[in-house]
Amino acid sequence: MARDILAGDVDAQLMLGVTNRADMGNGARPLEAAKWFRKAADQGSAKGQNDLGEMYMNGEGLSQSYEEAAKWFHKAADQDYAEAQLNLGNLYHEGHGVSQDNVEAAKWIRKAADQGNSRAQYNLGILYLNGTGVIQDYLMAHMYTNLAAAQGQENAEHNREAIARKMTPDQIGKAQQMARDWMEEHQSED
Repeated sequence: MARDILAGDVDAQLMLGVTNRADMGNGARPLEAAKWFRKAADQGSAKGQNDLGEMYMNGEGLSQSYEEAAKWFHKAADQDYAEAQLNLGNLYHEGHGVSQDNVEAAKWIRKAADQGNSRAQYNLGILYLNGTGVIQDYLMAHMYTNLAAAQGQENAEHNREAIARKMTPDQIGKAQQMARDWMEEHQSED
């Protein structure tokens, strides 16, 4: 009877998916996790869609399929789910399940970065550093890696310093001001 009640409750489905995906002392049960994520995803849950996409991408309990992963990431990304936008951008960057397209990759990664996702900010900073899918721009590279570093993103501080070595002191100051402005603007939206 409890399972019947949970059958239509998206939050409960997500909780069951997360619990079965993680090793909670009883061992992970990825096939069971995928079942619950699919139920949530089919009801339009962006988190369920993203998590199901990750399971397809990683071959967790399901046959690995980048095409299926891209399909589910796209559904969640279209709902402005930042983690799915980052995942979709990474698939476009690598050409997994979709045609390799760095401009499309940068578009999706930027959407996640602009929502404050630190991994996306870090990735976007690297795209700007290398001019991959965007015009090379050290100011933007520094700004985004600075934002990621402020959230403790691994390697962001190191890469921000490497980018700074390619910039003049005035450029560094401008990039730092851009990061402060970004943070102020986005904190006022909360």
